[in-house]
Amino acid sequence: MLFRHALVQHAAYQGLLRAQRKELHARIAELLLEHRPGLAETEPETLARHFAGSGQYAEAIQYLLAAGQRATSRAGQIEATNHYLAALDLLKELPASPERDAQEVLLQALLGGALMATRGFAAPDVYDAFARARELCVALGDNPMYCSCLYGLFTVNASRSNKQEAIALAEEMLATFGRSPVTSWAIAAHFAAGNAMFFQGKLKEAQHHFEHAVGLYSDDQHGPLVEQFGDDLAEFSLCYLQWVYLLYGQVDVSGSYLDRATKMANDLNNKNAQTRSISFQMGRAQELGDIAAVAEIAPKVIDISMKQGYPYWATAGQIGLGWAMANSGQETGIEMINASLGFFDMIGQLTPQTYWRGYLISSLISAGRRDDAIEAADYALGLSEAGLDSFYQAALLRLKGQAYLMEPAQ
Repeated sequence: MLFRHALVQHAAYQGLLRAQRKELHARIAELLLEHRPGLAETEPETLARHFAGSGQYAEAIQYLLAAGQRATSRAGQIEATNHYLAALDLLKELPASPERDAQEVLLQALLGGALMATRGFAAPDVYDAFARARELCVALGDNPMYCSCLYGLFTVNASRSNKQEAIALAEEMLATFGRSPVTSWAIAAHFAAGNAMFFQGKLKEAQHHFEHAVGLYSDDQHGPLVEQFGDDLAEFSLCYLQWVYLLYGQVDVSGSYLDRATKMANDLNNKNAQTRSISFQMGRAQELGDIAAVAEIAPKVIDISMKQGYPYWATAGQIGLGWAMANSGQETGIEMINASLGFFDMIGQLTPQTYWRGYLISSLISAGRRDDAIEAADYALGLSEAGLDSFYQAALLRLKGQAYLMEPAQ
């Protein structure tokens, strides 16, 4: 019997007794596995729906987990988030046991990784997912997701510019996993250590750890990195290395690292990495004072970020576009930058606000707004002194000096 309207189908379904529904779902799941064996790989969420409907929650959770991981591999983090949340809801139906807790660790850690891309690195629900996963890891003892939990908590604390907490987590990762035979764990540990050093302005130490992470990488590590950490941290390390060398003043070397990151992102066809590499291209052009290039790249950053649901990178693109506009004589660009910084404030994204606020200060200088530029520089310097994010302090002092050299407003 074919239903020609969804409402008719829904009415027929609602007319069944609960036991009848469960029996039908179980039979459908059985027939799908028998006649469409490939469905478990291509469409596991369909099997999950029928196993859940039949009350076979453990099986449904496994298929939702597979669906989430499949979506993550395609950089479909919004879809993955929905699958992991559905699995966590079903997990409540299972009796308490160490096996159930281990399953929750995995789901919470994977959920946290997916949420980073769609909610932002500092989002409260990202922290909650990783904190719950770590709590369960500690209670269970040895758990293969512990490195992922530490990385997630490090990322949240670094993004919030919680200096002591971020450094402590990076140090624990490095001590525990820096020499791990599990390559993906060692890559994550060195990436976190490099990140912590970079934002403190310790560029040589950051360079060492990022290069170590890249040196450990091979193509077969992409899958484990994305599955365990929600991202390819070797490609991310290449992006940071271009920033390190740009701050050294070695422009050509910086460009070669960014070329490698972009090629890796495109070869992997990973939307998260592609979005990031384009964003770093924009940042590099801004540091080099190339207004035309920023004006060209920023809309691309915004477009791909909006399509993929990446609010952090979309906001970064708005700041870049605002800077290009302001430095082309359009003061509305300053309003765009301020609105974007306000969004970062709202979601708790304090790192790397000192860097993004450099865009605002230089725009205010370009607009001849001396006192506003000095005030903005003082605010950014206050942020750099209070938290982890202090790497841009020298540039902020330079911008403040530029503002002081301007003629005071009459």
